[in-house]
Amino acid sequence: MNEITPIIDPEILSQNLSKARDACGKSLKEVSDFIGIPSSRLRNYEKGKYLPSLPELESISYIYRIPIFALITRGELAKFIHSPNTEQFQNLVRIRREVISTRLHQAIEDMEMSYKELSDKTGITYGTIKRYEEGESEPSIIELIELAKALDIEFSDFEDKDSPIGAWQKFQNNVKQMKLIPDDLTNFFINPENISKLVLAQKISDIGVETLSQLNRAISELLKDISID
Repeated sequence: MNEITPIIDPEILSQNLSKARDACGKSLKEVSDFIGIPSSRLRNYEKGKYLPSLPELESISYIYRIPIFALITRGELAKFIHSPNTEQFQNLVRIRREVISTRLHQAIEDMEMSYKELSDKTGITYGTIKRYEEGESEPSIIELIELAKALDIEFSDFEDKDSPIGAWQKFQNNVKQMKLIPDDLTNFFINPENISKLVLAQKISDIGVETLSQLNRAISELLKDISID
C-alpha cells in the first residue's frame, strides 16, 4: 500500500478555507448554497470550530478550483491563488510589451522586409506596423498572429515563457496535455516507483531512432558471430 494518508491540521485548514473563498470572490451563502449546507456551518469551518466532511471538502475544493492538498498543507495555497502586487504586475506588462516590440523589430530585420511588403501581407497599415515595432502601441492578438505568419516565425516566439504569468500558462498547458494521456499511463507517470523507468525511457528517446537501429544491427551481428564460433 503506497498511498499516504493525509495529516490534517485544523488550524491550517480553517485559515486556508477562508483565504481560498476570499480569493475566488464567493460569499459564504453562495458556497454553502452550492454544497447544500447552512452558511453558519461553513463559517464555523473557516473559524476552525468544526471540520468539514470529506464530501464537503471535496466540493469546496472543486468550487474554489484549489486541490485538497493545498487546502490542508501550510504554504501550498499561495501557489493556486493569484494576488499580484499592482505595481509589479503593471511593470511586468510593460516589460512584455517591450519584449514583443523588440522581437518584432528583430524579425523584420532578419526577413529584410519593407514596411510596405509587410503591410501588403498582413493588411496592417505602414504607420501602425512602425508604431508596433517602436513600442509606441501594441498589436492585438489577431494582428500579432498575422505578423508572425508574414515574418515566418512561430507565434510562440512572442509568448511569455519566463515570468510568473508565463509559468502559470505553461502549467495550464501541461495540465491540458496530461488530460490527453490515457489514465493507465498517467497513473504510471505519477508513481514515484517508476521514476527510474521514466528516466531510462527519456534517455532512450534522446538517443534517437536511427542510433538505436544502428545499435540493434551491431548487436545482431555480434550475436551472429558468437553463434558461429
